[in-house]
Amino acid sequence: MPLFEMEIDSVRTGAKLTNQRVLLLKQKSTKRYLPIYIDSQYASILTNVLKGQHCLELMNDEVIPKLHQLLSICESASLIIDSFTEDVFHAKFIVEWHEKSFSIECPIGKALLLCVRARAPIFAEEEVLDKAGVDTKA
Repeated sequence: MPLFEMEIDSVRTGAKLTNQRVLLLKQKSTKRYLPIYIDSQYASILTNVLKGQHCLELMNDEVIPKLHQLLSICESASLIIDSFTEDVFHAKFIVEWHEKSFSIECPIGKALLLCVRARAPIFAEEEVLDKAGVDTKA
């Protein structure tokens, strides 16, 4: 299945009165967007990290420091949003280390935080974009 590179467009307040925010990923070189609802805590941390601030909140989760440590020694990393089922995005981190590739499944909010911290590229599978993407071509 083809992969398309995405970039973070913005983090916005959702239309619903919930504790969620909308992270808009934009497909590079097109006007196709992928809106992803994330918890407001992740949205706040993500916004700060995107502004270049170091966020200690990122380290409060016991899994995050281990993954962050792995990302600091790997040769390359990328995030692939590989499925969208029952209104939930599923993502995996692909890391390369010593010419081997490892796949780590991760909840989308945490995956995006790690991706931004590692400056790793974000990709979405075509099927995900077809199901959940929004095309703004007029």
